[in-house]
Amino acid sequence: METTNPYQAPAADLQSTPGFSDYDETSVLSIKGRFGRLSFFAWYVVTGLISGILSALLAALGIGIATITPEMMRANGGGMPWGAMLPDLMLGLVFLYFYIVFGIRRLHDMNRSGWWLLLGLVPVVNVILGLVMMLLSGTAGANDFAPPRLTATWEKVVAWIGIALMLLGIALVVAVGIPAYQNYVEAARQAAAGG
Repeated sequence: METTNPYQAPAADLQSTPGFSDYDETSVLSIKGRFGRLSFFAWYVVTGLISGILSALLAALGIGIATITPEMMRANGGGMPWGAMLPDLMLGLVFLYFYIVFGIRRLHDMNRSGWWLLLGLVPVVNVILGLVMMLLSGTAGANDFAPPRLTATWEKVVAWIGIALMLLGIALVVAVGIPAYQNYVEAARQAAAGG
């Protein structure tokens, strides 16, 4: 006699379901593949934190731009000494590669060529492109570039923490900036009236 559990979930053969296992599993550092909005933002946050930590470490070790003094600039004819700038420049180029890769993958998610990223070099258009990349959802299902990529749980958590901190930073700038600007305007009025 076979006993069945009436509360058991129905069984399904998921391997034969079309599109079930068709997800983008390319390396995060590959320009092939896709990044959803939260993955894109999470990886920007992670690389930004690592870049900041490494820059602070260079400064703490007395290496890089943070070590340039006015005396060094005068000795260099008023310009920046390349030897002091080289570590920061190399670090910046490494992280620029990451940001380009993440941008290309995000554009692929919206079924756009990575060449659209060059619009980031155009003032004002770069802001619009950044907003589009952060706000527009990607194509559902596979597109011309790859099948969709699953967003890992840690990526979701990091992205939402990054978004919350970004909004908090904007609110802080507004809360401090508006009164400071009003004080500046009032001081300028008083100076104009008195002078």
